[in-house]
Amino acid sequence: QRLIERCLFFTACSPAGKSINATSGHISSPNFPNNYDTNRICTWNITVPGGKTLKLTFLNFTLVAGENDDCAGAAADSARVFITNVASHRGKPNDFKICGQKLPPPVYSEEHFIQVRFESRTGLVNKGFNAIFQAIDGDSLCPTDMILDETSGSFSSPYNPRNYPFNQTCSWKIIGKQGYRVELTIPDYNLQGCDGAACSCDYMEVQSSFSDQVLPGKLCNTPTHIPVKFYSLHESLRVLFVSDDTSMDYDGFGATYKLLNYSPPSK
Repeated sequence: QRLIERCLFFTACSPAGKSINATSGHISSPNFPNNYDTNRICTWNITVPGGKTLKLTFLNFTLVAGENDDCAGAAADSARVFITNVASHRGKPNDFKICGQKLPPPVYSEEHFIQVRFESRTGLVNKGFNAIFQAIDGDSLCPTDMILDETSGSFSSPYNPRNYPFNQTCSWKIIGKQGYRVELTIPDYNLQGCDGAACSCDYMEVQSSFSDQVLPGKLCNTPTHIPVKFYSLHESLRVLFVSDDTSMDYDGFGATYKLLNYSPPSK
């Protein structure tokens, strides 16, 4: 018997809030992909199983053109999306609002619940948004020696490009194969910097590697040149990320890797 995975669509618009208990699903503004109506309020209260983290990913986001994504300076009658109980705002309220047409990065819950509220007002209308949510293992955001053994891939600090939490120690091991070396590319990074190159607050460290750039042993603050590239000394390398207990706002790093065919120099 062939099993078909279902995607649950939660499109009903309820001002009081629709309660959703599921491991994954889909939500959207009224009438999407057609234009939403004015003066609508839709609320989704989404809960995934305990011990899980909820990840919300926007697939489309088209509200009022020309407005900032953080709603700064937005017209009072413009549509917007409010999200509550969001993780990793390091001392800031765990909620924010989104306007405009820039596709937001993924959103993660503080625990296993998140609320999404869409408000259209009396202003211009547009297609609105659609998004998917899923329950993920919280440990996958900050793993301990997670093995990455594909020929290419990517990983990031927790919640990147949103701010990473404090008191984190995360590590990844990129495992190549005989005759190959790992090329690690960090397009950019933004970490708290303390004590110059000592990086005594937050830092990342790429172990068992070398670079053709002049780089300190630990990376923090922001890079002087981008992208930053590292190459493994042998078939594998390890990346360590550490944040201390200081409550600051930094979005961390994202990284990609791939395996390169390596021919040792002839004797």
